[in-house]
Amino acid sequence: MLLLAVVCVCFAESRNNYEISIAISPNTLALGSEGVWVTVHTDISYYKVEHESLTLNEPSTLSEIEIAWTKADSRGNLVAKFDIDQVKEAVKDQVGQQVELILKGDDIDGVPFEGSDYINVKK
Repeated sequence: MLLLAVVCVCFAESRNNYEISIAISPNTLALGSEGVWVTVHTDISYYKVEHESLTLNEPSTLSEIEIAWTKADSRGNLVAKFDIDQVKEAVKDQVGQQVELILKGDDIDGVPFEGSDYINVKK
C-alpha cells in the first residue's frame, strides 16, 4: 500500500504546470488598427501540443480568448493565432498600459503549460 501511495504522489507531482517562452506580435496593439490576428510565437514543439486546449488569457479582466488556428514555424515550434478583435475587447480598458497576456494549454500528455508576454495598448 505504501508503494502505491509513493507512485501516486510522484505521478501527481509530474503533472505540474511548466513554463514556455512566448513572443506576441504585434507587441503594440492599436485599438483602432485594421489587423486580423494576434500571433503568439513559442518555444514548444508544434507536435507536442494539444491544440484545442490553447487559450490566450488576460489576467486582470479574466478574459479567455480561444485559439483561431495554429501552425509550425520553420523550427517546428508552435505558432498560435488569435482573433485580434477578441484581444482588443479583452484589453480595451487598458489604453496606455502594458498588459500581460498568458498563453495556456496542455501538451499531448495532458500536462499544462503556460507562457506570458506583455503588449502595449494604445488607441
